[in-house]
Amino acid sequence: MNIAGRTIRQAFLATILMAPGVLAAQGPVSTGTTAAGSVDPAWFTVSPPDNVVEAYVLSRGGGVPGSYGWIGVTPSGSVEGGVADGNLTRFTYMFETSFMGSGITGATFQCAVDDGFTSIMLNGVVVAGGGCDLYNASTNRVLSGFNTGQNVLRFTTTGNGVTDGLMVHFTGYSGDVVTTPEPASMVLLATGLVGIVGAMSRKRRA
Repeated sequence: MNIAGRTIRQAFLATILMAPGVLAAQGPVSTGTTAAGSVDPAWFTVSPPDNVVEAYVLSRGGGVPGSYGWIGVTPSGSVEGGVADGNLTRFTYMFETSFMGSGITGATFQCAVDDGFTSIMLNGVVVAGGGCDLYNASTNRVLSGFNTGQNVLRFTTTGNGVTDGLMVHFTGYSGDVVTTPEPASMVLLATGLVGIVGAMSRKRRA
């Protein structure tokens, strides 16, 4: 996937995230929200200098299917040259997502890595004190400092090349999120009102 492809998908996601009537739509999305083996719709993998490819949802425990789960650089999380020999820094992975920050000032989350954690960066700045648990997410963490416009969040991890991956579960958001009725809901409401007015008119004529 090239940069143009990522930009198109990010624009599509931004459109969805900014759609009216979706509560807490702004802000980062958890990893692994789709079926195992599918491409994660919100996350990418990046390798220097800026080669962007898909992130895949892994089939492994530790998440909640349809809500959050693990992602990796391949459908299995394993790569060529991987060896389960205890060298947990043989490969480095960068997992990235972008999102709109309107109305959101911060988020709470949990994360886990297989096998090692390097850093969390928000808009190119290393998040101080950032970390992830090994293999099982259990620690509650806080992410703040979002831009009001587009934000880029990157987790850098390491692994031995065998079932390596990342899991990020966003558990809440802080800030003001304003919701408005969805366009479809407004149409249904208007249609219902027109029907009621029509019925009342017919009743008066009768």
